[in-house]
Amino acid sequence: MAFCKYCGATLEEGQTCTCEKAQAAAQQATQTEPAAAAQQPQAEQAATSQTAQQAQQAASAAAGTAVAAAKSIIPYAKEYFVNPGKAVRQVVEQDNMTLAIVLTVVRVLAMGLAVYGLLRKICSAVMDTMLSAMGLAGALTGSGLSGAAGTSISASFLGSLLWGIIMALIGMALFILMIFALVKIQKGSVSIKAIYEASAANGILTSALLLVAFILSFLSINLCIAFLALAGISWMIMGVLTAQLLCQDNVSGKFWLLYFVGVVLVVVIGYYVMPGLFLNAVGSITVTVMGVSQTLQSAIDQAQAALAQAGGIAGILQGLLSELM
Repeated sequence: MAFCKYCGATLEEGQTCTCEKAQAAAQQATQTEPAAAAQQPQAEQAATSQTAQQAQQAASAAAGTAVAAAKSIIPYAKEYFVNPGKAVRQVVEQDNMTLAIVLTVVRVLAMGLAVYGLLRKICSAVMDTMLSAMGLAGALTGSGLSGAAGTSISASFLGSLLWGIIMALIGMALFILMIFALVKIQKGSVSIKAIYEASAANGILTSALLLVAFILSFLSINLCIAFLALAGISWMIMGVLTAQLLCQDNVSGKFWLLYFVGVVLVVVIGYYVMPGLFLNAVGSITVTVMGVSQTLQSAIDQAQAALAQAGGIAGILQGLLSELM
């Protein structure tokens, strides 16, 4: 048995009292529910808008930080060439990850451009040789250079850039891991993040040499190769500065022995890894003959498939012997 809380009248289960106060309360509740229901989407919309605004502000702040870091490269480079140890130490102490990332991007792009410049010059030299050979053959046969029409060899910019970037990233990773192992062997407590920041900040000279190699590729393939070699040597030498900044015992014979062993291991690993990556960049070279284009990699794949179908070199030799017999 229920009772009205306003007038005390006896009510059946689920019955609503007909007194004025009960009716007024029921009418007020009816008016409040739609208002609350209408306010809920508005609150959700406001929360969504606030979240989107916060995300936009965070993105703008990140972009602003990246732009500021990019603008600070030239002042940092000037400071680096005056006192490299001090410049690198400041990046690590300030935990300037943004500048480290920007400097990494510059280095890997410089490596990609240097690889492209080298391959472009090689393609140009090969094309000149082909044209000279065709010209000689044409002079002997009286056909001129008509056979050279529609023939070209060109390096892939995107392919060279991609594989150059991968080579640079692997090289950086190997050196960072080597220095990290060196620090741990000497019971140091430096984090791998700090090692990355120091390594990235210490790559200014290497990046500059790679960019010079790219520029010189337009003039001479020998100069391009020479500066690529200098960039690799500087990568190893400047790694000494990174290791000395991070290791506690950085002058003893043990330190130099460990660093030498680490460099040897990096070179050995690179010897087995880098040529394959460079060949992938070479495989992206496009050869066009009589208007038909094909990459070197696809031509190599087709040749390997044909060789395998013929039973390999042994199968080809056996077939030749059977024809001769």
